[in-house]
Amino acid sequence: MKATKTGPLPEPTDTFVQRHIGPADADIKEMLATIGLQSLDVLIDAAVPADMRMQRPLALGRHRAEHEAMAELRGITERNEISAKHFGKSRMVHPVHAVSG
Repeated sequence: MKATKTGPLPEPTDTFVQRHIGPADADIKEMLATIGLQSLDVLIDAAVPADMRMQRPLALGRHRAEHEAMAELRGITERNEISAKHFGKSRMVHPVHAVSG
């Protein structure tokens, strides 16, 4: 809980972090030892090519509860338009040839 001049404030109960806490430090150390790497940064360097990485921090905005983020995403998806004229246009039938052994 965070303290304020008027007393402690309860933490949000529907935050992503409270439900998805991730691995413990001991688990991370064991994983890194198993694969022979010294840190998560070294793992990222080995796994993700430099030209695929962002060179700036993500602009995530203010912290939101999950229900707020989901409401925003719903609003974005409601702007999608379904265009039936494109359905089935790219479907191709590929012949299957028998192979004799």
